[in-house]
Amino acid sequence: MPGDSRLPTLDFRLNLLLYAMRLKTTDFGLQTLDFRLNKDYPKNK
Repeated sequence: MPGDSRLPTLDFRLNLLLYAMRLKTTDFGLQTLDFRLNKDYPKNK
């Protein structure tokens, strides 16, 4: 199927998003969120 190669990527990204939201209370999650926020809004804490 031609569209079959697209779905795994979308699912993978959604799984990463859900995984990151689950880990937002852990150090790894906070570091990931901080990295993304600093990427969008570069400012030193």
